[in-house]
Amino acid sequence: DISLLRIPMPSGLIYIKDYAFTGCNGISEITIPASVADIGDGIVKGCQNISKINVAEGSNHFASEDGVLYTSNFDELLIFPVNYESKSYIVKDGTKSIAPYAFVDSKRLNEVTLPSTLTNIGEDAFIGCVNLLSLQVKALNPPVCYNDCFEAVSKTRCELIVPKGCYSYYWVAPIW
Repeated sequence: DISLLRIPMPSGLIYIKDYAFTGCNGISEITIPASVADIGDGIVKGCQNISKINVAEGSNHFASEDGVLYTSNFDELLIFPVNYESKSYIVKDGTKSIAPYAFVDSKRLNEVTLPSTLTNIGEDAFIGCVNLLSLQVKALNPPVCYNDCFEAVSKTRCELIVPKGCYSYYWVAPIW
């Protein structure tokens, strides 16, 4: 029986290396110190119980809203925790991009709403989101999708909802 942990990190830490906590299923929550200026790829990959990624007050590089990690100006969603408390998520208005692998293996997720400001979705961003049933995109122009960002999302079960009058734009756009 493993009890879930909140991982403390040193306040002077400036970089979190690639895959730093990979496979640490005992972690439920981390707080990134304000001193951190760079985060490697996949820092919580395989952490099946991670539900919140927080950022300490005063960070100039990162921000967190409801446990989801963004860049400090909320331009880019970086990491969505796989054990997020809700089965639906609305990406913050003003977000322009979703990082590669941002929603990787978020099997609990049923509904996602993407803002009108979104312009691109990174490589394999939604890979493993096998229970996604509804994807609402508010952008009039289809965001650019890299390397089948919706791999493993059921094309028959997941309903794509786009703005009125934009259906044909999404129909001809790659990946959509």
